Amino acid sequence: MKESNSRREFLSQSGKMVTAAALFGTSVPLAHAAVAGTLNCEANNTMKITDPHYYLDNVLLETGFDYENGVAVQTRTARQTVEIQDGKIV
Repeated sequence: MKESNSRREFLSQSGKMVTAAALFGTSVPLAHAAVAGTLNCEANNTMKITDPHYYLDNVLLETGFDYENGVAVQTRTARQTVEIQDGKIV
């Protein structure tokens, strides 16, 4: 990307990269099991999700943008529960 990108161009390119990463990442779903009292995820806490239907709680998602003079200046986010069925967000 060129150095003089506007915020809108940056967000657009970032969104495309995140979407591509999400699509390629759905082939092998992994999750980290939380261990009480730890703040980091270790490789031995990784497990494979084999159930075709599951929920992800407390996921931080973009819900929209705040605009000033018709230009997006800030992203609004909210914590949501995401439902996954057969590798797709429902």
